[in-house]
Amino acid sequence: MCTLPDLEPEESAEEFAAEPQQEVARLKAEVDDLHRALQTNAVLDQAVGVLMAAGRLTPEQGWDALRDLSGRMDVECQDLAGSIVAWGRDGRLPTDLRAQLRAWDRRQVHRPTDADEAVP
Repeated sequence: MCTLPDLEPEESAEEFAAEPQQEVARLKAEVDDLHRALQTNAVLDQAVGVLMAAGRLTPEQGWDALRDLSGRMDVECQDLAGSIVAWGRDGRLPTDLRAQLRAWDRRQVHRPTDADEAVP
């Protein structure tokens, strides 16, 4: 016996029309998330740069300092990075951050110096 295929659509016209709108909304949210991530990364990178310049640190040491200070001060890295970037811009550093930076610096065993670079 021959049967005819089911010609009824699996989705209603409303459901079919809603799918692209849902995808557009999802993609817009993803783009917003990516923009926030780029802004966050830029501030973190800038803060590491300020720490590198101020303390003559390597990039790795700058990241280590940012992570360590964030944990010791119980402050989100993003917020701490904003304070460090502001310090690089206007020269003002909150007293608690200044104390933590000094303490972090004292804990460091060795940092490369010009003298290290001169040794063959």
